[in-house]
Amino acid sequence: MKRVFTVLLAALMLCAAFAPRAAASGELRAIADSTIIVVGDRITRVAGIPTAAELKAQLKGDGDIAVVGVADGERVPNGASVTCGDLKYTAVISGDVHADARLNARDVIATMTLIIEHGEDAAADVDLDGETNARDVVRLMNHIVGKNAPVGAEYFAYSETPVAAEREDPTLSIFFGDNLTKKDKNDASVDGAASDLIRLAKNEIEFTQFFLTSEKERGDLSVEATDFVSLKGDVMESELLAEHYYSVKDAATRRSVRYADALPPADVYPFKLPAGESQGFVIKAKSTADTPAGLYRAKISVRDEAGNTVKRADVYARVWNFALSDKTECKTAFGLSSYNIYAYHRMYDGDDGELYCKYYDFMLENRLSAYYLPYSVLDERADKYMSDPRVTSFMIDGRDHPHAGITPETIGSMSDAELAAAYAKLSANEDWMKKGYFYYVDEPYNTAMADEVKESADRLKNLFPEYRLTVPYFTNNLEGLDMTEVLRDNGVNLWTPLSDFWTHIGERTSGANVKFDNYAVSRFGTAEERFADYVAQGDELWWYVCIVPQYPYANFFSTYQGTLTRVLFWQQYMYGIDGVLYWAVNDWQDGAEWRSMDYGFAYGDGRLIYCGQKYKIQGPISSIRLEMIRDGIEDFQYMKMAEASLGKAEVDRVVASVTTGILKYTKDADVLRAARNALGEALEAALAP
Repeated sequence: MKRVFTVLLAALMLCAAFAPRAAASGELRAIADSTIIVVGDRITRVAGIPTAAELKAQLKGDGDIAVVGVADGERVPNGASVTCGDLKYTAVISGDVHADARLNARDVIATMTLIIEHGEDAAADVDLDGETNARDVVRLMNHIVGKNAPVGAEYFAYSETPVAAEREDPTLSIFFGDNLTKKDKNDASVDGAASDLIRLAKNEIEFTQFFLTSEKERGDLSVEATDFVSLKGDVMESELLAEHYYSVKDAATRRSVRYADALPPADVYPFKLPAGESQGFVIKAKSTADTPAGLYRAKISVRDEAGNTVKRADVYARVWNFALSDKTECKTAFGLSSYNIYAYHRMYDGDDGELYCKYYDFMLENRLSAYYLPYSVLDERADKYMSDPRVTSFMIDGRDHPHAGITPETIGSMSDAELAAAYAKLSANEDWMKKGYFYYVDEPYNTAMADEVKESADRLKNLFPEYRLTVPYFTNNLEGLDMTEVLRDNGVNLWTPLSDFWTHIGERTSGANVKFDNYAVSRFGTAEERFADYVAQGDELWWYVCIVPQYPYANFFSTYQGTLTRVLFWQQYMYGIDGVLYWAVNDWQDGAEWRSMDYGFAYGDGRLIYCGQKYKIQGPISSIRLEMIRDGIEDFQYMKMAEASLGKAEVDRVVASVTTGILKYTKDADVLRAARNALGEALEAALAP
């Protein structure tokens, strides 16, 4: 009997251990976008001296909330008790050291007394810097005499009300654009709001633009921006860049305009502001996986030569309560020339890849993987990159590969022994194996080049059995043969056709370019059907753009507004395509890339990153197109996440508001932005804890 009782008792204890536990009765939490933090039994970062009703409105809990001894319309003194169910909390009201729900000279005296006597009172830390000192006394006195010095936490809400500078200059205007619309530098119209709200997830980078115009020529201005700070005092990194302009022809209107592209840091970019022109800037918000959700604000200041603040603006960021993973769903392979990096930085002796790593890491920060790792896959230093979840692909061996071999006689092409060694190393790590690919032949247009594809595939079958071989191609006509069929027979299994292969027969849009003719479609199906069949059999599907296709197709040209760049990634999701390849990000042309967009390859093709040498920066300089491409890749990430949490049908519905075909898409920035924000709101509702 005793044994039975012991077994029963053990079973009951086991059940109790796994039974759900009730939450503590009366737990208090702060609502979203309040300044308040509830830590233990204290309510801190209270903004100003609220009434009891105002304080309670910023709190939520498991029971009825009451401020003991304070009626709803009365102000809450420091040290007041707040109850919620069975639990009791203490409200810390900054500045109200005398605990009478007022701020006056008695609080100044009480604060000074605490400093002299080394006493402690959380309310005396007026500026919330963790210490009680003379700065708190000065802040409190300035507040009392009406100098608008904030006491304790400062509450703010998104507002488009202009902010006055200390020495406001009425001849200057500052206003915001968005992250999709390029503004002609010749356009000085004040056509934006006094602020903007950036929306982003955790672990995301997002940007907006703002512009300056002046009634008279100015050459003495500088622009600064603070980091983003939340209502609760959390800090999110900002980055301020200036816009460098080029004369181009707008793709849609064919009108000559001056659009920005290169984005040097604002603190190194000298600019003049002639009357009748505008000067743009980009401000980026950079959240991490640990950035708390909520509303943030950054402050922008324009200073004159004497250092006076002559113009001010606030910009806001809303961080949604879900995070993007480091692993990027959109696979990328963008060419990054090591030769150009070292030649244009005038580092002819090299540095064992250090400078290349700066460019490579910059691309990773923007969710782009370069063709080549900083080191050969046979070098153990490559291991950390191959394991990095941000790296979606890398070339194991192929055309112009600077790290393919590790012996001098094999630089650029692996020997049989090296290829076998690479297979032994990568096949032992499934994740590395999935990222590695081979790329020997580019854009074949005759049977001799197609034969080279077969030769490389036959070699890989023997030495690297689980190979992924890509051959970007722009035509389906191979001297009268079906190019796609020949490439498949010759061993291609990572498909990378040009994006206009998805143009349907009968498409009447001016500029449409049909690649699969009636014979090809009748035999193999449309691009959607044909490539879906290959994927079902184990192949992988990417696509690419380069100097073609041009308008009206989506691409990365500097003459395009942002919708024509970002929509490519919405189309990529719509067609079930896993990745995008792009031939070069730094095809620099003897410094002309800073002067003209029509030099060499037109419209900035092959040039998404600029050399920092011009501004004595040992590293890359971004472009507005690169920022837009990253945002498009993050759009793709949103779609994949929403597919997993909301279902593909719901994502397809949102995508259809942006694009329904390769030549059927919105050019309206508001429509694309609304669709992206709808996905963000839906993901937060589905994923927030």
